[in-house]
Amino acid sequence: MAEILLTMVSSKGPDIIRDQLYRLSRIPGKSRIIDLGNMINGTTFNDTVAGLTDILTLLISEKIFPIIIGGSSALVAAIDRCFSHSKTPYTLVTVDSRIDFHTDRKESDSFNYLNNMIYGSKSILSHFINIGYQTYLNDQQVINRLLRRRSELVRIGDVRQAIYLTEPLFRDSDVAVFDISAVRQSDAPATFCPTPNGFYGEEICLLARYAGISDKLKVFGLFDVYPDYDIRFQTSGLAAQIIWFFLEGFSQKQYENPFIK
Repeated sequence: MAEILLTMVSSKGPDIIRDQLYRLSRIPGKSRIIDLGNMINGTTFNDTVAGLTDILTLLISEKIFPIIIGGSSALVAAIDRCFSHSKTPYTLVTVDSRIDFHTDRKESDSFNYLNNMIYGSKSILSHFINIGYQTYLNDQQVINRLLRRRSELVRIGDVRQAIYLTEPLFRDSDVAVFDISAVRQSDAPATFCPTPNGFYGEEICLLARYAGISDKLKVFGLFDVYPDYDIRFQTSGLAAQIIWFFLEGFSQKQYENPFIK
């Protein structure tokens, strides 16, 4: 299976992250890694989502694993459409300090893209998991609503006490989405909504490795890096290391299902 780095031009982030990634050591193992370059944005956001949906559908159908280096996490809508078009129920795990669901917003953006995925009639999202949410950044009513739907929400404090317990959550997921704002501002300042608390760089990289090891995962995405806010490439460098650790885990995975080759 080849691994594909699929980058977006929603911001300057992908090119800068790519430059930092190529400075790191070679990934161990025999996996092939192909850089598809930048996808050209559509005239509208919906056009961009439609184009990304087509690309993801093609890659997954060819058993090629896509890694999306995106701008806004609202692009996760393309992943949802990809699975909906193939009528394949899926589990989504997000690593984010905020649960991107708001009942008072109508147009999809990076703060409420989950609205259409959880309640949309066309989405076939079967299970939602969030790792690392911070209680004071989220509406308790939203948390309660998602818990009633049997979503799995894990506070950052609980993750930090036993981070290894998150590995089964990635193992059982089809899509993993990392928002760089899950990392504390001192480690990753270049995001639209930084917060003084969050994961340390080492912790987010370990979570990425857990995601890479999963033999069920079909799509990985890293979003919301804004280089204009960066300090000496600190955030883009961490983003590159997150991808490196994901790829390193991918190269070391052991297929648990005897029918998977």
